[in-house]
Amino acid sequence: MARLDELDLKILELLQHNNQLTSEAISRRIGLSSSAVQRRLKRLRKSKVIEFEVSAVSPQAVGRSVSAVVGVKLLRESPELIRRFKDTVRAMPEIMQCYYLTGQHDFVLVVTARDTQDYNLFLEQLAERFPHIAHVDTGIVLERIKTGVSLPLVASRDSIGRAATAHCCA
Repeated sequence: MARLDELDLKILELLQHNNQLTSEAISRRIGLSSSAVQRRLKRLRKSKVIEFEVSAVSPQAVGRSVSAVVGVKLLRESPELIRRFKDTVRAMPEIMQCYYLTGQHDFVLVVTARDTQDYNLFLEQLAERFPHIAHVDTGIVLERIKTGVSLPLVASRDSIGRAATAHCCA
């Protein structure tokens, strides 16, 4: 695991909320030279502390107005079936997130669709691709209250934390 100091955490805090910030903008906010910020960013990317960088797209803006949280219970759990289900999930772009967990469901999926008919088609395709499903429990999202992938990094909300939080997603 990579060792992170306070400056690394401040850089990560800023980037989590705006991955378009230049090294110059980051350097002004944390009091470090631009070249030092660039070196740190290179190290953070190489060590996979920064796993990937993306832009959040509004689902409504691209016609994906239905979101569903889907609990999936497999007919039986075996390492082979679990691996195959994970592979199936990775191949389906409608599945935005997937969690393998303990409890009532084996997996929980976050799925996007254009409408309920499109979601129904998704369920049919999932069943065709992976017929070893015992039960599916769907909750249609009525309102998106909070989404994101940012982690709480800076314990004390100094001016950097407040500035970064102000740009957070809906």
